[in-house]
Amino acid sequence: MKIYLKKINTSLIGFILVLHLFISLLITNVGFVFGFPVQFFYYPLSLLLCLIIYKNNLPTCIVLFSLLVFSFVISRIVFDNSYDGQYYHQETMIQLKNGWNPIYSLSNSRTGKFWIDNYPKGAETLSSLIYIFTDKIEEGKCINWIALFASFFMSYSVLRLLEIKRTLKVLFAFLIAFNPVVISQVFTYYIDALVYSFFVCCLCSMTLYLKEKKNMYLYIFIGSLVLGSSIKFTSIVIFGVFIVVSLLCVIFILKQKYLFFKLFYSSCLGFFLLILVTINPYANNLINGRHLFYPLLGKGSVEIMYLTAPKDFVDGYNRIEKLGITLFGKTGFLDANDIRFKIPFSVHKSEIIKLTESDIMIGGFGVFYGGFLLLLLIVLLFNLEKFKNFSSTQKLLLMSIVPIFFSVLIISDPWWVRYIPQFYLIPIIILFVLQINQVKIKVLPLLYSVLIINVGLFLLAISISNYYKSQKFYYILESLKKSQRTVKIDTHQFKSTLNRLEEYNISYKEIKINNDDKKVIKFQPKGAVIKDESFVKVERNKIFDFLQKNLYMD
Repeated sequence: MKIYLKKINTSLIGFILVLHLFISLLITNVGFVFGFPVQFFYYPLSLLLCLIIYKNNLPTCIVLFSLLVFSFVISRIVFDNSYDGQYYHQETMIQLKNGWNPIYSLSNSRTGKFWIDNYPKGAETLSSLIYIFTDKIEEGKCINWIALFASFFMSYSVLRLLEIKRTLKVLFAFLIAFNPVVISQVFTYYIDALVYSFFVCCLCSMTLYLKEKKNMYLYIFIGSLVLGSSIKFTSIVIFGVFIVVSLLCVIFILKQKYLFFKLFYSSCLGFFLLILVTINPYANNLINGRHLFYPLLGKGSVEIMYLTAPKDFVDGYNRIEKLGITLFGKTGFLDANDIRFKIPFSVHKSEIIKLTESDIMIGGFGVFYGGFLLLLLIVLLFNLEKFKNFSSTQKLLLMSIVPIFFSVLIISDPWWVRYIPQFYLIPIIILFVLQINQVKIKVLPLLYSVLIINVGLFLLAISISNYYKSQKFYYILESLKKSQRTVKIDTHQFKSTLNRLEEYNISYKEIKINNDDKKVIKFQPKGAVIKDESFVKVERNKIFDFLQKNLYMD
């Protein structure tokens, strides 16, 4: 068994996971330029090209395909129940699957048209390729898992360069990849988790290239840079600042001119390819005389933050204050009238409930995260004298904190943690530098334990919540299908529900249902409702039945 494990090439797994998504996105957007819509063969062709480029050994291939199969299967069986995911992310990929070319025309979106036509579409484009290939709308979420696994194996590839126990390598790679923002969004079409995962891949590939000088890491660097920057407006800013500051660190701190120019040229190539895959919205905005970042800036723009938080709060606190509020506040939604720092390691019932949300605002890194940061600070203060004669690896790791921190500060409202998921890396890097210090620090296992428990609570809450909500989906769908009658449904702004009914061959008729009508079936936790006409009830899953009676009671 150990022999087979040693043959697994973790860097190559990360390479294929990142590059086949990158090639998929590139081919699709080249097709858009020439007037071709999304094609079903783009995704399998891209995967095949990556496998041909780098021939592999059997153990690595087994792991790779196991990861891909798992990603597809888990995404299919767990439904997206998030607001934004069902509102406009799914609708974007539906429009793309149905032949929409975003470069040359506006969409025929049934809902969220303003956002769909004007927002970047890197994630939705990739999801639409999966959707057209499998014809299952939920499977498009598999790119979240693929990116998560890529970040895990790229992190492990960096850690394998160090002489520490394999269990510690796996532990740190797990803690890096399973960021609480990633955990809370991996079962949804939210896109912040993708930004983080590709950010990790970009950081790790740069670190590996600086250590090993292999061109494969430059390819991963370019691929993750393009993928991550194409997802949303803030991501292009985050990656841009990260790359610029990283290059400055390489030239002024490491003083490596050759490596600087290799990374500089790779960055230029990456941003050139980024222009190609983001013609909509950036080039389209300029051609139409709008601000580059419309609809967030320029004439006719919409101030997103004012839609979600009071203007006095958005304008009344600086970046550092907002960051402090979210790191040390109570997990949940923003209450600008009641901003209080909670007692470290205290847990409120409302916080546990909020852990199941895909869009946590304040305290979104977990109920124990603020306490973990304070413990880490105390350990640092009591061990300052041990920080002498840093190795080159320790210096490189500490250097990586600088561009990460700048990429956080560039965000005007870091109180919303899904906008700054990369901050999560900073204390983990510090923790790792402490771990490989020549003089061992005995209290480090305590810090690991706190962080593992913090992540474990997220995993437990998200797993139970998504299991219950998905089983509720299945129960309702099976009941509707068995009834063999036309469903009267009011989708509100969640039109993707209709695609789910179509996949189950359930006929429907859209009607308007009053909000106070009590004879309705809530098709999903957020969104569409169905007129209750005494549909046939199928047998309940016993675990689902238990959860409904004892935990959810809805």
